[in-house]
Amino acid sequence: MHPDITVNEIARCANGPAMLAKGHFQVEMEGHYFEVQTTRVGTPLGKFLWLMLCPGCRRRCRHLHITEELKLLCAECAHIRHPDQQAPGSKRGLILRRAQQLQRLSARLARSGLDRVTRRRLRRRKERLLKELAAALDQRQTLMAAQAQALLASLASQAVGPTNAPLGAFQ
Repeated sequence: MHPDITVNEIARCANGPAMLAKGHFQVEMEGHYFEVQTTRVGTPLGKFLWLMLCPGCRRRCRHLHITEELKLLCAECAHIRHPDQQAPGSKRGLILRRAQQLQRLSARLARSGLDRVTRRRLRRRKERLLKELAAALDQRQTLMAAQAQALLASLASQAVGPTNAPLGAFQ
């Protein structure tokens, strides 16, 4: 696995703030030199945040990763995913999105001043989201139960100790 470059690591270097302010810098990693563009973005609190630009897609990001082909790219371009996103049949992303949508929808329904047609449409959307969320949670729970059952079965079939007694055979 190759290391990645983060804005915070650059800022902590002795000349890091100057490198960021210049708008670009060159970094040497594993014998290769990479040119990195930077940009400054304002925050709602009136401060600013330094970000790097991905050489592949020009997306602003806090982390750049060195790929197997020795290219410096953002996680999206490098196709780097969190383990939960890599698991086959994982519904975690869907579950989180539906939960966030439900929160926003509930907040909108709590507001006054909505006309009757809009309120009815939002209630129907909320019911659909609740059904989708329940189905996704049920599917994830079923998958996890099957995985746990398979793990227990494999552990039970393994030999334990010098007597080769199966699990649970001890008195």
